Amino acid sequence: MKKFNSRQVRSPKNFSNSRKIQEPVIEKKLPRSLEEKKKFFADWVQENKIPGKIQAWFTQTPNEELADWRIVNELQGKHFLLKIIAPSKGFAVPNVVQSIHAQLRKEHLKAFKNAIRQIWFRALGNNRFALLLQANLHGNNSNRGYRSFLEYLQRMHSEEITACFHLECRPAILFDPSHPPRSLSIELKEGFGNEFQYIDSLPYPIHILDRLPRQKSLWIQFPEKLKSAIHPSAEDRLLMFNAGSGLLAESLANSFSHVECAEIHAYGEKAARQRQKNSAFALRVHRSAAEAEWVEKFFKKTEPGKNWTIYLYPEDKENLTASTIAALAKAAPARILLHASSLENALKNIKQFRREGYMLRKILPLDFTPQESEFEVLFFFVPDRNGLLGNKALQEAKKRAIKPKERKFTLQKPKFEDFEQDIPHFIQRKRTLSGRND
Repeated sequence: MKKFNSRQVRSPKNFSNSRKIQEPVIEKKLPRSLEEKKKFFADWVQENKIPGKIQAWFTQTPNEELADWRIVNELQGKHFLLKIIAPSKGFAVPNVVQSIHAQLRKEHLKAFKNAIRQIWFRALGNNRFALLLQANLHGNNSNRGYRSFLEYLQRMHSEEITACFHLECRPAILFDPSHPPRSLSIELKEGFGNEFQYIDSLPYPIHILDRLPRQKSLWIQFPEKLKSAIHPSAEDRLLMFNAGSGLLAESLANSFSHVECAEIHAYGEKAARQRQKNSAFALRVHRSAAEAEWVEKFFKKTEPGKNWTIYLYPEDKENLTASTIAALAKAAPARILLHASSLENALKNIKQFRREGYMLRKILPLDFTPQESEFEVLFFFVPDRNGLLGNKALQEAKKRAIKPKERKFTLQKPKFEDFEQDIPHFIQRKRTLSGRND
């Protein structure tokens, strides 16, 4: 026989103090493969009714020699452990990364290892790397370990490690070169080597803090892809916001008559000015974000017109304000390129550009990180010269359209007080005694 355990009935007070039943949280599976990304993006375009022609996805098989590796000091349980993080699944760990990881676990580098936040291996191709060492070196033992580590790199890995720099961030967060926050302050301290390094098959050097994806094989081909999409002429001029050290600007400079770079971070401006001195092209560097006040001042000094191309690359959580978009549209550039890594912010900006008279012509999805759950999109805006966004004939036709008469239904009974005077009343007079004949 089944036995049933009797339970005591709890009072309402006990019900209020009892734990609430937590519903299971359903995590959305982020797209990783190319087919999943295509479906996810197509559903987003259809759901939000995004206009414009979608171009073929810009992607290719990643090159392991141009992928950045990381060694991160993570807290596991009660202890910090050094963990190797691959740029993507299935990548083989390079021998130099394994050797450095083993060296950091030695006893004489214990104080230095505890001060490390992360080590970023910036891939240069052909098994060469430039190191970014983010650590809090505030003690004698940690500084002594840092000097010993630099000697080890120069003695044992001089061919693989071309440069090493100490990095400190405020606020103290893990630095990601591909997604730097706007409020980040960076202090770069030299260890050895040059800040500018050359990547294989790239004619221009990169800066060690450049805003590049972890897998750079596809990004190297991005400038040529951009040229084939916009077809610039020799008289066109280029204005770039959040351009980093100006690597993309220098790659595009041979197709434009003049290039202006505006950078929000101090380290990006410093690197861009060093590039400006060594560049053979007409580059100018400014320190500013994409703000309406600066845009208005800039186009007061320079001649606005149809031969301008404006390239915008905002941070992940940053959104272009309506006043900034209005100031950009007032300058009447020939094209505006919005490089977005957040679809939510891009949707708002698309609506604002359409209000200002710029229509979305092309959409280029960028899969810079294959096999990872992220991608970026480049939106091409052009001025509405044919009046498609504000067709006056269409608006007047909508005004002339006959709308069905709206009927109002109420539950109150109608009142007939106003109609009492229209109702006829009959009054019969009574006969008096004098009028009687009997």
